[in-house]
Parts: sequence; C-alpha cells; structure tokens
Amino acid sequence: MSASAKPVFFSNTIIDTWSEGKKITIIDNVLTVNKAPGVTVQFTLDEAYRFIKTSDGTADPHSLVGKVRTVKQLEQMGAEAYMNSCIYKDIPYDVEQGYLGRPVESGTSAKAQASVPAPVIEEKVAAAPKESKSDEELLSAFLLNNLS
Repeated sequence: MSASAKPVFFSNTIIDTWSEGKKITIIDNVLTVNKAPGVTVQFTLDEAYRFIKTSDGTADPHSLVGKVRTVKQLEQMGAEAYMNSCIYKDIPYDVEQGYLGRPVESGTSAKAQASVPAPVIEEKVAAAPKESKSDEELLSAFLLNNLS
C-alpha cells in the first residue's frame, strides 16, 4: 500500500446504497468500485465497527469513539460487539457496522494483500454538521471522484 493509500471504513449503509446503484461489486472479500467504464478501484474488506459514542453519553475512558476496529481486533481486545452495540471493559458503546477497506495496489492481487493484518485506524472521525451531507454521501463523492 502506498503512503497515500489509507484504509477506508465503508458502512453497511453505503455498501447497500452503492450495491443498489450498481456502483460496486463484491466478490469474496474484495470490493470493486466502478468509477467510470473500465476504471475501477479495489479494496480488500475486513468486517469492522466504527465507534460512534458511549451508549450512556458519558466520557469515553478508552478513547475508542471515532475509531474503527475489525472483528478480529475486537476479539483480541476482549470486546463484544452485536448489531449496533459493543461492550468493552463494562463500557457500552454505540457502533456502526461495516468494513475496513484496504486499497489494493496496482499489480498486487487482492488475495495476496488480504493476508496482511488490518491496521488500527486511530484518526478520530469528525462529526458532520447537521446541515451538511452525511458521512456516507461525502465518502461516496470522494471515492467516486478522486480515487484512481
């Protein structure tokens, strides 16, 4: 993966929306984004969760809010996720289900790249102002317009 190719979190909502619009295909664990006829971008996918907030609205003692963890990473942490909830060390969190997508480098098979462990995404996800586009709309526009 090149220095500028960072992992991307794809929510189930955006995956469903893009699938219905035939903007993507998913075969095995490889997501292919159809940017234009003959122009695609591929990502290897790992099931993941994005931490939205603590369920009770209190401070986050583990600094997980805004971060993404794969199912394997959650298991290693001892966290339990189900649907839109996750419990870590007795703290309940609201989470968003989806996938962590790692861009497939040109000339590299997605299968070979899938064997590399998923990175931990440490950047906090900024909340969009209520009047702006949703995270899914912004991500969709960015990927479809800027990735090659």
